[in-house]
Amino acid sequence: MARETAPIPILYSTTLPYASLGREAVDCTLAAASEVNASTDDTFRLEPKIADLSGHPEQYASLADAAIRQQWLSPCDRQDHIVKQQGCPAGHGTT
Repeated sequence: MARETAPIPILYSTTLPYASLGREAVDCTLAAASEVNASTDDTFRLEPKIADLSGHPEQYASLADAAIRQQWLSPCDRQDHIVKQQGCPAGHGTT
């Protein structure tokens, strides 16, 4: 049975001043999503969508809005390429 995908936004700075803290938070979130996805009891699987804020907290609001309203379009579909989607066919934003 195919499971539906539920995108989950992951908004952390993984570069510049907040890099070490942000990478740890992303790693923990990805590990939790992996654990959920390994369960065969759920009818869905989580699809993490990662955005690196590069130490610019003012981007949180706009990226959260994009996650909700645009459902994390691939950066290939966005001119600004701000949102980094893990697994983008063109390789943008993979970590």
